[in-house]
Amino acid sequence: MSSRRFALRSLPCTPLLILLVVTAMAVGCSSREQNQQEKMIVRSLQASDLKVGTGPTADEGQTITINYTVWLYDSTKPGRKGQQLESTLDTHQPATIRLGADDIVPAIDEAVPGMRVGGTRELFVPSSLGYGSSGHGAVPPNVTLVFDVTLLSVKQ
Repeated sequence: MSSRRFALRSLPCTPLLILLVVTAMAVGCSSREQNQQEKMIVRSLQASDLKVGTGPTADEGQTITINYTVWLYDSTKPGRKGQQLESTLDTHQPATIRLGADDIVPAIDEAVPGMRVGGTRELFVPSSLGYGSSGHGAVPPNVTLVFDVTLLSVKQ
């Protein structure tokens, strides 16, 4: 028993050592949490209306005009919106596309039909319905994206 007591007394138990041990434990925990957050990706398209429009309804094959903003998905940020990548609001140039023609990303073609003019829809887009393994411009490959899409007009 006395040798055990001696061994414990011989360890330097200073506040600095305690701080180092606690810090190392905290770093290990935050690394695990970060790895778990990185694994939290969107596996299927998720769409929700932020504002329901009152105008005509968009259908596949129609030409529509939209404003959109796209961000990198980041589960640690408010609204899960990380770095903003592009916005038609910043350029003051809405996008005019034909629904179903894959003009922006496949997720737009899947999520916009059924929207009414004046509405805004938030999309959580898995890589497979975004820019995929190739990426696009500032968009890295294999990333989950967040889009806010506002439907401005519908033409037959």
